[in-house]
Amino acid sequence: MWKKTIGAGFLALMCGTLLVGCSGGKTFRVKGTIEGAKNGTLYLQYEQDGRYVSVDSLEMGRDGSFDLTGDASEPRMYYLAFGKTAPVLSFFAEGAPVTVRAHIDSLDCAQITGGEGQALYNEFMDYMREFAARKETAYLNILRASTQDGPKDSLEAYTAAYEQLDRRQLQYVANFVATHPDSPLSPLLAYTFLNKGYSPLLDTLQAKFTPEVAASLYGQEFSHFVTQAKNTLVGMSVPEFELRSDSVSFHREDFAGKTLFLVAWTAGDPVNIDYMSALKEVYEQWHPKGLEVLSSCIGGSDQEYGYDIYSLSLPWNEVRDARGVKNELVDKFALTGTLPSGVLIGEDGTILARGISPEALEEVLEYLSQQQK
Repeated sequence: MWKKTIGAGFLALMCGTLLVGCSGGKTFRVKGTIEGAKNGTLYLQYEQDGRYVSVDSLEMGRDGSFDLTGDASEPRMYYLAFGKTAPVLSFFAEGAPVTVRAHIDSLDCAQITGGEGQALYNEFMDYMREFAARKETAYLNILRASTQDGPKDSLEAYTAAYEQLDRRQLQYVANFVATHPDSPLSPLLAYTFLNKGYSPLLDTLQAKFTPEVAASLYGQEFSHFVTQAKNTLVGMSVPEFELRSDSVSFHREDFAGKTLFLVAWTAGDPVNIDYMSALKEVYEQWHPKGLEVLSSCIGGSDQEYGYDIYSLSLPWNEVRDARGVKNELVDKFALTGTLPSGVLIGEDGTILARGISPEALEEVLEYLSQQQK
């Protein structure tokens, strides 16, 4: 259970907020009421390169009412956020007016209407919420079974049930995308939920998109992801890369002839912290035998990052690169889907494994060690 989905609710990593005006072209209006919301600034935003770009804002009325205008030149996901906090609501905008009815204490139950894309998004998210509830119950069963002195087969049964739900969820996403090839929402759903590396299914879905959808913003992003995933399969040579911050940079040639584990993570998240702590134990055991680690934190606030770096005290090279999905490691190795995630590279520059946990990394290293004897 190491992994955390980057795109849960389509919320990308928030690495800053910009404020820009509408482009002056085609626009749309989103208006409505968020009951119970305190007076404050409400922002209308879209996500770009791991950052939220604000296109309009206002001081909310005492009754929680608002009326905002966004750019409709390209169908895309938009978000509503209070101040600099993470977005609280998302909707798909294609130019049609959007109406929001919500209460601050039950935003998951918000009623949002708009164009055809939003109607599909509502249908999709209703089903996904059912999956989320079932998976949460299954995960709690796993936790209880793992902390009690019960029969081992109970834990295995609960784990199998969770994995089956996970597979059914992915099948639902794939079927939904395949049956709506003419919707600009479809490549976004594929990119968000089917992004754990390359599989032929991605090519199949991409081939179904209409020319208009393939040329859309999310159609192009999905195509780029598929290409990058194909180029970094296990057994292929590692591509050139540069991980950099304001003061330091690292390249592929810096680790020539070494076994290297590249890992992307995000600050301020317990799952990521547990992963990095476990990775530290693996590193301390295997670094004397030749293992190198290079990590890049791509998300979380500067305050969270500072605290995590202090508490973790990482013994390897670490780069803070808050470019989100445009981070070189995330982009070139198609690690968009889940954080933390890593890539193991052999001494000869061959990709040996992808998306593995610290425990799995240790098993691979042990196997390689035995092969060399």
